[in-house]
Amino acid sequence: MEDSFIKLKSWVEDSLDLFKNDLLSLLYPIYLHIYLDLVAQDEIELANNFFDTYKVEFPDKIEELRSFESLNSKQHLHENALVIGFRTNKYMLIMGRYAYDLLINFLEENNLIYILKIMNQYMEIKAQSGPRTEEKKMGIDAFTDSFPLDLNTSLVSIECEESILSSEQYKYDHLETYVLQLKKQRESKKIESKIKPTPSQIKSQIDKLKDLCKRVSLNKNYLPSICCYTVQNTYEGMTCSEISPDSTLLACGYNDSYIDIHSLSKNQLRKLKNSSELSKIDIKGKDDKMVDAGEVVRLIGHSGPIYSIKFSSSNKFLISGSADGTIRLWSLDLFKTICVYKAHTFPVWTVDFAPNDFFFASGSADRQTIVWCTKSNKPERLILNALSDVTVTKFHPNSNYLFTGSSDHKIRMFSIETAQMVRSFVGHSDTITCLDTSHCGKYLVSGSKDKAVILWDIDSAKILSKYIGHESTVYSVSFSFFSPIICSSSADNSVRLWDKSDSSNNCTGVYYTKNTPIHCAKFGYRNIISCVGPFMG
Repeated sequence: MEDSFIKLKSWVEDSLDLFKNDLLSLLYPIYLHIYLDLVAQDEIELANNFFDTYKVEFPDKIEELRSFESLNSKQHLHENALVIGFRTNKYMLIMGRYAYDLLINFLEENNLIYILKIMNQYMEIKAQSGPRTEEKKMGIDAFTDSFPLDLNTSLVSIECEESILSSEQYKYDHLETYVLQLKKQRESKKIESKIKPTPSQIKSQIDKLKDLCKRVSLNKNYLPSICCYTVQNTYEGMTCSEISPDSTLLACGYNDSYIDIHSLSKNQLRKLKNSSELSKIDIKGKDDKMVDAGEVVRLIGHSGPIYSIKFSSSNKFLISGSADGTIRLWSLDLFKTICVYKAHTFPVWTVDFAPNDFFFASGSADRQTIVWCTKSNKPERLILNALSDVTVTKFHPNSNYLFTGSSDHKIRMFSIETAQMVRSFVGHSDTITCLDTSHCGKYLVSGSKDKAVILWDIDSAKILSKYIGHESTVYSVSFSFFSPIICSSSADNSVRLWDKSDSSNNCTGVYYTKNTPIHCAKFGYRNIISCVGPFMG
């Protein structure tokens, strides 16, 4: 095994510079799989010697390699999440056709069957033919032909449509007319929902449609109203915040590991009665199973600062990621932890719920993106393409794709079904901090530490517009519903509005706070912007 690696390494390093960069990327996955094969054969001493001898060849992978060097038995291969992901997901590489042909010829001529076996079993190499254009160097067209996308979306599920159309309550109502239009659009696009919604999800979808029917139509001459919530007395301890999709709840995460849930409506928060009280209730009667919980409820469970929180679309659940390396799923009916998810080895920077409330994703400082399911505490997909910390995750509206932003300045798009990268978006010059997708499913908007906001066409992965104006890190971005206005917020204490139909890329409106960096700004269903931040006075 080691001899095969030495031969391959020597040949790659002696190759012409024209091909060397393509071929060098092959050495890292081959090196790791040889090490894991030695551990799997219980040759622990040989494995450790091989690992220690050649790890100096990969100085940019030192942090990742620390997760591998603690393997001391075959059993460890089945317990380390990073190893499991590395062995079950194919490592993807792109290289020029001529470099690939030279590689295969070399392996066959030198009878390096073992290396060929690793490549066939654990790697997927895409050979590009023809000259590389500037765009291909940037990774823009690398996947467009190979992975056609299905970006069709539907606002609500089939079950929600049927519930409205079969109800006497909505007969001859404008909501019925709206749903009939949506149904025709869905049938023409042949959209089918694979995951059946729960009754509570159907109810929240009906409420969503009611609000959408009352939405304000926006343009550069008719800008949205903005409602700003300032959190006082945080003493710089507020680390993240999130507003629920229907703009009725606010969650704030803090440096001391707490999460506070606030009601943004006049109604108090409600929680399920305890078991002893529920046992006294007549099931067939109309007794209220809920009890008032006040205007603020504190969630306690994490043991480190909270870095990201997200509501489910039905407002029944909340997920949170923390410096303690765990993700927690909270019930907003009980205000308690339902499940703790453990797989990351470093702080969890980002979490996001899929619109179907079934999947959610997390990204961490260990460069891993993990897709989870609310029905299980084991990872469903493990994605290892990022070269640095995964700082933001965002699901596509049809829940079939996941976008990830990283400290390596790139945005990547993955298929949930295959865990393969299907698009790469290159244009920012610093860490990606926020992402949002349009409700039609065709556009992506991103913000970064480079102070820029970029609008992308998802299918072609090309930049449509680049908006410059913020004076500090962009914290959040959001699309309006079926209008051209995009909002962004920043550490420069401002919310800015952009018109994606305006080719000049000028800022349409800017709104400053006195001394409040806006952590989160997002459009509600009625196209009213809600934003929140801590007062830093």
